Amino acid sequence: AAAPQAGSLAAAGGARAADPEWPTSANRVKAMAVASSGATEDLLRVELAIERGWHVNANPATYAYLIPTEVVIEGITPLRVRYPASARFAARFVPEAIDVYKGRIAIEAFYAKGALARPGITAQIRVQACSDEVCLPPETVAVPVFGMEAPQRAPSPPGTRTK
Repeated sequence: AAAPQAGSLAAAGGARAADPEWPTSANRVKAMAVASSGATEDLLRVELAIERGWHVNANPATYAYLIPTEVVIEGITPLRVRYPASARFAARFVPEAIDVYKGRIAIEAFYAKGALARPGITAQIRVQACSDEVCLPPETVAVPVFGMEAPQRAPSPPGTRTK
């Protein structure tokens, strides 16, 4: 498997998102997704590094109008997802403190054994980056999943024909 590299979520966001001066949710967060296989289930660990001075909404979000941070792999339903403990944050735009993630966090999603053992899996990460003054539009960005490779078919015994 290729070595995992943390990349800006902006990679899939176009020219504006790739410009660190242009305010987007995607360029305020770096992400890496790594899959591993345990004895009874597969684990997807998504690590987010949120830029200093910014936060993303916790999951669940404090208010219905706030967009929670979310990790999804299309076509594969997790058995469960473990979001980290949130921090309370008193933003200027809400009457009470809200639950957020700041700095570095990890989200863990557990799947049926073998569900992540196929090439080309991409995690969809939805974030809405906010400062103490403004919330940027939410974005869903594709992040490649590293760490597991599809199981190889056992080679045929010498002298046998395969179809």
